[in-house]
Amino acid sequence: MSKLTGELRPLRNDGGKSNEREGTWFFCNALPDTEDLILIGDGAFYIVRSTKASDSYAQRSIKLPASAALAQREKLGVFLHRSGKDAEQFARFVALQKMQNISAQAYSWREEVSAVVDTIVGLNDAIFLGGEFKDPAGLVETITIRTAFGETFALDQFMVRPKNAKDRFCALIPVKRGGKNNVQIRGQVSLAPGSLAAIASPFWTGDLNAARTRILSALPAASLTEDVLGEVIGPALKKAYDTYHEPPIAEEIMSFGPVLSAPDCTLIIPLYKEYGFIKPQLQSFHFDPEFQNTEVVYVLDRPEDASAVEHLIKGLARIYKVSVRLVVNAKNAGFAGASNLGASAAASDLLLFFNSDVVPGQSPWLSNWITRHRSKGLVGASGPRLLYADGSLQHAGLYSEKDLMPWYTNHHYFKGYPGDYPMALESRPVPGVTGACLMMDKDLFEDLGGFGDEFVVGDFEDSDLCLKAIEAGRSNYYFGEISLYHFERASMNQSQAYTKSGAVRYNGWLYSEKWKDALESIAQPEAV
Repeated sequence: MSKLTGELRPLRNDGGKSNEREGTWFFCNALPDTEDLILIGDGAFYIVRSTKASDSYAQRSIKLPASAALAQREKLGVFLHRSGKDAEQFARFVALQKMQNISAQAYSWREEVSAVVDTIVGLNDAIFLGGEFKDPAGLVETITIRTAFGETFALDQFMVRPKNAKDRFCALIPVKRGGKNNVQIRGQVSLAPGSLAAIASPFWTGDLNAARTRILSALPAASLTEDVLGEVIGPALKKAYDTYHEPPIAEEIMSFGPVLSAPDCTLIIPLYKEYGFIKPQLQSFHFDPEFQNTEVVYVLDRPEDASAVEHLIKGLARIYKVSVRLVVNAKNAGFAGASNLGASAAASDLLLFFNSDVVPGQSPWLSNWITRHRSKGLVGASGPRLLYADGSLQHAGLYSEKDLMPWYTNHHYFKGYPGDYPMALESRPVPGVTGACLMMDKDLFEDLGGFGDEFVVGDFEDSDLCLKAIEAGRSNYYFGEISLYHFERASMNQSQAYTKSGAVRYNGWLYSEKWKDALESIAQPEAV
């Protein structure tokens, strides 16, 4: 047999037939004279054929039953893994699976038995599965799954089925082969009478945000108890972060208004869908006589809106003469990622993280804040009094405690009290301040690693940063004489990942796990 060397790569069949589809095969660098060649490896064989006819591999595989096509694909996956192919080859294997697009398969028998795997996320060393399983009479002996690289598992031993999740289940299954390239699996339901039925998962592809959304949506939010989070959902989300996390990258940076060589402070304002506060913010900054040497860095966390937001800021900057830069994130990274990207672009050594729905309530305010912040020795983070639109208190410092949930959640002192409540007017050290309006020295922010982006969407990053500052020997301060308005969660509520999933529960659980040895001593509210 002639020696065959080559690679797996996508192919578009250009045979001129309108009904021909895309496919892939193992292509050699130089095909021998023979028309067909058999490639043998690790117990599987493959026919390599040079053809553009309508009976090409892509056409023939489309006609196969789903289980047969998945089995054929699995043999190729086993071969690739055992022959030590590189990451590029596995990426092409994923492309093969995507182009063949074998539909998910569910099994049901009358009303007694049903099984479907409707969620899959490939991870570095595991597969996360979610689905529905109904078997009240106990007719199912076992459900066996096979990965795209030939590993076989009894799903039963990994299946987590919370009582309040109806028939939903999830599972985190460790794998030795293929890692995140396990993007579709097949399975087999074995019934007590001896009959077998095939099932198959849908095809998975996506980034960190997509992986988080799928994992959090696999079960109803109310089912995410401390046990379920600790056993499967929490570890799965941590693995998703390790597998798919990429540092945010600026796709474009645009400058408007006057250019400042050494600004006193850099305001960092993430933007996501909600752009209605940009005008009142810039208008307020313009009429503040002590704001002239301050730069504003807007970080757009929704790059598809770049043209519209650029047009908006460009026009407003001409009117209000504020030094503004627009940093366009290459893709959505959430509050922490966008804030960290803005910090990396800041020209000042003093950072002020500022929500897109925060508007100053007095003038001047920033110069007083900077003076107070710099007057404190070993300062960590500092924050002001924040008011709702009706003048009531939204924030007067932040602390964490357990209440209705079995994990710590964040609370604001005097929330809902009158805005001029006397005790809220007193400046004092606090466990933390809200990230909606938080000042910190740039060098300290960088030393602490910035906002932790392991939290989903935007929650607990502020208290996490403040606890990191305390751990580093710093103190956090609340300045009650400085006030701004905060129209809370106007932008966060735009995110379906936050409003329609168990993200809040996961974030609370993760925060408590991360700081469980410190929260009892440093995060409880002080006497006020």
